[in-house]
Parts: sequence; structure tokens; C-alpha cells
Amino acid sequence: GRFTPIKVDHYGEVREVSPFPIESGDLMASNVAIRHTIARIYALRGDSENAKLWNLKAIDVQAYLKQSLWVGGAGACFDRDYRGSIMDVLSINNLFMMYYGAFDREMANAFVTSHMLDPKGFATAMPLPSVAFRDRHFVNDDRPNFNGQPRGMSYRRAIGALEKYGYFSLLTDIGGKLLFAVRDGS
Repeated sequence: GRFTPIKVDHYGEVREVSPFPIESGDLMASNVAIRHTIARIYALRGDSENAKLWNLKAIDVQAYLKQSLWVGGAGACFDRDYRGSIMDVLSINNLFMMYYGAFDREMANAFVTSHMLDPKGFATAMPLPSVAFRDRHFVNDDRPNFNGQPRGMSYRRAIGALEKYGYFSLLTDIGGKLLFAVRDGS
């Protein structure tokens, strides 16, 4: 389920694409992090009442993210379109949501075990594609896109995300695969 598409010029080829989701896990997750940051600022200023209030606001967004975007059977979050339909793209943005601390322990464990450790998910020879390798939206194209090729931001955020949830050995595995892939020219 995507929006009514708009036409865009993509390297001389006209494509129809959905401009954006209406409910985005990335935006909700960054909202969680912002609210926790505001809470920390209040705490540093000695205002425990507002610190508690902003932490509760962050927890509310986390709960809404889990309720509205998390698909337990799939072990991942999916954005929703303007009709409320799931946009069925298994993206690395789930890792970004972990980076922002928006997943609870159960969600993080499900995403990591179902997708981060899967060689047909995100544990590919060139690790952390922007869309899971087995996903029908995955595109292995040399041109810049958000449908396949790994992005530098994914590696940067993977460190914080996986450390936050205690997956230190997975970081070592990802780093090793990345070094081998770069060495071998994958």
C-alpha cells in the first residue's frame, strides 16, 4: 500500500513514486530521542517535574510506535501510508529506530534475530543494505537509491543502535564483513 504516485525524473527515466509515508518510524523514533533529551536538560537544571513529564511523553511516543507500526510476526516496524496501510518495505530504518532508543528490548531482539542475523536480510556479504536483500523492493543498482545499496549512515548508526541493546559481537561481525567486502570490491 503506497500513495497515489507522483512522476519524477530519475536519471532521465520517468518513474512513479510515493513521495513519503504519513506515519514514519524514523520520525517517531527521532521524536522519542528529542523528548528524552529535553527531559535530560530539565533534569540538569534541577527541574525533576518537567524531566519526568518529558520522559513520559517519550514513553507515549514509543508506545504509539509499537502499537501502530510494529508487526510482531514480521519482527519489524513498517511505515504507513495516508490510508493507514502498511508500506511493506523491510528497511534498515528499523536499525535507525534502535539507534534513537525507540524499540523496547523485545522489539530489538526480534528485529536482530529475524533480520540482522539473516544472510537474506541485512547480514549480506556487503552488510546493511538499505532494504532487506530478500525484500521484493530490494534493487542492486550502482545508481544512488534507497532500495538496496548500503549507506554510510547505516554503519554509523549501527554502532550506537547495537551497543544500546548489547549486541557487541554483531558489531564485530558487521565490521568484518564490511572490511572483506571493501577489500574484495563487492
